Amino acid sequence: MKRVAFLTCASEANLCEDDRSLVPMFRARGVEVVPCIWDGPDVVDLDAMDLVVVRSCWDYHEKTAELCALIDSFRGRRAPLVNPPEVVSWNLDKVYLRDLEKRGARLPRSLWLEVGTATTLAEAADLLGTDDVVVKPRVSLSAVDTFRLSGTSGESAARFRALADRKALIVQEFVPEIVHGECSLMFFDGAFSHAVRKVPARGDFRVQADHGGTREVIVAPGPWIAEATELLGELPAMTYARVDVVATPRGLVWMELEAIDPMLFFAYEPDASERFFTAVMARSGR
Repeated sequence: MKRVAFLTCASEANLCEDDRSLVPMFRARGVEVVPCIWDGPDVVDLDAMDLVVVRSCWDYHEKTAELCALIDSFRGRRAPLVNPPEVVSWNLDKVYLRDLEKRGARLPRSLWLEVGTATTLAEAADLLGTDDVVVKPRVSLSAVDTFRLSGTSGESAARFRALADRKALIVQEFVPEIVHGECSLMFFDGAFSHAVRKVPARGDFRVQADHGGTREVIVAPGPWIAEATELLGELPAMTYARVDVVATPRGLVWMELEAIDPMLFFAYEPDASERFFTAVMARSGR
């Protein structure tokens, strides 16, 4: 029986619910899924695995250097990493969004700032042409330390400065259409699988369930799928990817391309697990 390690975090030691649903399906096809806390003291012998898959390492924003060291180690390991090290490393810092923009993706107007930047909130707003902005760390997940600021003085300026002194940031114009939902398009081996809309709670803009967001299955329009498929085809090959977009009058606005450990919403599409299995096991190499 082949053995595949799913890298996870301590808070999801037995895998998240989405990934636990894969275990019996993998086993029925002759593959044992081995949960592995990515930075735990009893890390399994990853070189003994047929494959290692990055799944729910949802604390890496607090331990970025440690994750980078682990990912880099796979450049010399026997077991392949999914997604590949070069993809994971590229996707860690939201500066990757510049690469999407160069390839034609519409982004919110964005400004990337280094940690300790001298740029003030007022200067950032001036550069973006709006004082209604969303501020988030460039290495982040689940909307941690992500907030919307309206106005550039007083409490807003102080909140911006407190975060800017600790972390590299991305500052973006607020996209008002987010209140109607952010749509996630799931891809396996570059082929579209299924789509989910994540809707924020009333009065919020954060779509994550931790912040009261809800989810629903949608039928993604053909032009959305075509746009995302074309752009993904210009990037290094990804076994899995989640494209997060918002529909606006000027077209799709790309919010994220998640290629490290995104929730892939297997429960929302009956065939998604099988597609994931096929894509992942094609990388086993043994």
